[in-house]
Amino acid sequence: MPDYHYISNFNTKLSPQEEAGFQQWAVSESEKAGKDKFRDLEDYDLRGAWKEIQSGEMKPDERGHLGDKYKKPNHPTFSDQSIYHNTKDPKTGERYLGGTWGEKGDTFAPSTTMLQKQPKGFLQQYFQKYEPNTKLVLPGNN
Repeated sequence: MPDYHYISNFNTKLSPQEEAGFQQWAVSESEKAGKDKFRDLEDYDLRGAWKEIQSGEMKPDERGHLGDKYKKPNHPTFSDQSIYHNTKDPKTGERYLGGTWGEKGDTFAPSTTMLQKQPKGFLQQYFQKYEPNTKLVLPGNN
């Protein structure tokens, strides 16, 4: 079930003209990828990424991955590289702290605030499926 709190928050504001361009791009990308890009809005500020893609400042990698900069606090790999790291929730005032990637990107240590929201078992399954070459470093594990 979508978390509308995150869908409606942590989004880059666009002008009406930019929003029209974003909508067109998202539909086109959905068709190319064979998946609904609008679903990414739940845990990723796709509008912010789109704006940077348009300016040439950001490019998707070979997998179509856009990096951590616009990950929202509920993303399984929300990190200290996100613009939303160390921000306060507009509704609750809770401060969001992201996890930390290892120097080579081969490890990820979720923050304690992330672990309060996402069970360890969920993160382990996520990393096995989507980040199989990354070691998940949980508290108490070396």
